[in-house]
Amino acid sequence: MERKDETRVKGFDLPPGAGRGSDDKGHVTLTVDGLEWQLRGAPPWVRVTARWWGDELSDKRQRPWAKLVDGPGGSASMTFPVKAKPAGFSRYCRDARAVVLEFSDGRTARHIASASVDVSRLDVHRPVARHEATLSTKAGGALGV
Repeated sequence: MERKDETRVKGFDLPPGAGRGSDDKGHVTLTVDGLEWQLRGAPPWVRVTARWWGDELSDKRQRPWAKLVDGPGGSASMTFPVKAKPAGFSRYCRDARAVVLEFSDGRTARHIASASVDVSRLDVHRPVARHEATLSTKAGGALGV
């Protein structure tokens, strides 16, 4: 029996708006882990969303999100279906340059921090093993790494 992927995002494809109804050509799993909060402790209920280039949402639709697992080095994963062929997806990533991770309070939706992750050199044939980014407030203060 095949195990269900609990991290798989529904209703959102990469590149955004690419071929509803077309078959998946692959997937991209975005994992946030090992967070080191520069606070007295990690906020109690944090969710993370990914804002991809070309992702223009209406007020009626929310970005997919994942809850950070509580505790030191909190983690979360999201798996996005990719509708473009590998060369097309690599071209999209070069054009996009970055995906913005947005961290918010899961109860109030209040923005906590964001981090920009470089995807311009993402190669679908070689996964990115680790990328370090600084979590920043809207005012520019660092909250974590």
